[in-house]
Amino acid sequence: MSFGVHGNERIRTRSYDGICLCVWHGEDMASFRSHNSWLAVSEALAQAASSGDPVLDVIDVGGGSGADAVRVAQSGHRVTVVDTSTDALATLHQRARDAKVEIASVQSDGELITRDMFGTPFDVALCHGVVEYAEDPVKLVSSISRVLRPGGVVSIVVPGLVASVRHAVSLGDVDEAQRLLDADPSAWDLVALGPRRYVWSQLEQLMVESGFELIGIRGVRAVSDGARPEIREENTPSFDHLLELEKALRSRPEFAAGSGGLQALGRLD
Repeated sequence: MSFGVHGNERIRTRSYDGICLCVWHGEDMASFRSHNSWLAVSEALAQAASSGDPVLDVIDVGGGSGADAVRVAQSGHRVTVVDTSTDALATLHQRARDAKVEIASVQSDGELITRDMFGTPFDVALCHGVVEYAEDPVKLVSSISRVLRPGGVVSIVVPGLVASVRHAVSLGDVDEAQRLLDADPSAWDLVALGPRRYVWSQLEQLMVESGFELIGIRGVRAVSDGARPEIREENTPSFDHLLELEKALRSRPEFAAGSGGLQALGRLD
């Protein structure tokens, strides 16, 4: 999935759960949403780093122009991005040059990746904002298992169905809410309904069917989608308080289930 290029970009550092991470910022990166999304990336790295190696081999499947990949590389890890778009990969390498980091890339569909395409198995695989567009999500996530080392960690982020239904109702489109609720997850119509939305149990099933042991499911934007736009990084302590609240609630099922996004973390047996 591709991301836009923003001017006046800069680098800042923020600590998550005691881990100091460099963060690539553009004009939109001061928003809480971007920091909140980074929580998902940082947790995947932390899960893999628990094995003891401080430098990880990371693959970002569908990583586009490198919004996450550059930040991960700035944190000291070796990163490879897989994407089908030549334009996105060109932007990725420009971002990497600007940030003075090295990132490898492979132009490929995520469902087609194999171990032979890379020099080494990976410790971590990120697949954020991609699975919901796949014709066959199980095939896509299963392909990731082929390029991870035993014990490697995968992080999947998808839109949440509960939040999407609530949003449709808030806009007065009750018919759309009903269509989302009635849709068959195994025969989802991407043209009529847009990207798939998931509930907790469906995401668990996807991970198991794809060959991963489930570490856990987290909420992405458990409460912050309703935050007022003026709560930005410059507006502390409100910004920091909301970030801490999000970190506390994202692993609580009663809040995570209704999040704007859901993150599944899995480990390859």
